[in-house]
Amino acid sequence: MSIVLQTKIIVQNAGRLLILACADKNGKIQYDLLNGVINNKDNIQLEIFKQVQSSVHAKVKSCKFLTKMSSKSPNGNTTITLYYLCETKTDVLKLEQKYDSYYWLEIDDIIAQPVLPAWIKGAALLLSSKRKEQSKKADYNQVFITEILTGLGAKKTQRNDSLYFSANNKTFCIIDKENIQLLFDNNIKPDFEYKIITKKGIEWLQTEKSLDNIEKIKPFLKSSFEHAKL
Repeated sequence: MSIVLQTKIIVQNAGRLLILACADKNGKIQYDLLNGVINNKDNIQLEIFKQVQSSVHAKVKSCKFLTKMSSKSPNGNTTITLYYLCETKTDVLKLEQKYDSYYWLEIDDIIAQPVLPAWIKGAALLLSSKRKEQSKKADYNQVFITEILTGLGAKKTQRNDSLYFSANNKTFCIIDKENIQLLFDNNIKPDFEYKIITKKGIEWLQTEKSLDNIEKIKPFLKSSFEHAKL
């Protein structure tokens, strides 16, 4: 018995999802998501980046794990399918030979399209559910952060779709559609997923607005506020 690790990659660009198509030996059109077999189990995301690049010649901007499913064949072998969501920088693709054409479709169009297989519609429904869940978390997190910072005495300003918080006329926190950005104090080490970005020579901590455990960001809010007051 053996275990095969494979991927189904939901590729998106500007909110639309990539559906690939090819004709089988009988001329019937088959629809699929981008997929492949994982050889390097120690760096799955790198494998996915390579799969997207080689299959559709597109660079991956971000990559997130969604879910996994497993199935057994009659001979006892197990196939584990990992579903990932990847964002690409371009919607103009160059396909490898096993695909004939591609389509960028909205989630609702995928779900309503009768020619698409049920498992692709299921993947679209899963992503839709995840998006709604993340949106609720993001809304809650924004309220959570606002209450803490205004309670500390920070000034709140709204510009378009972003919130800016400042102390002594110095901006130290920005919440936009997707991210939370804070002036970074490297004396505190985060234990959540983040990256450090640089604006005009100043380091900022950036994490997703839909951070799962928003309580973890509390010490960074307070340290950023104190840093701005200096």
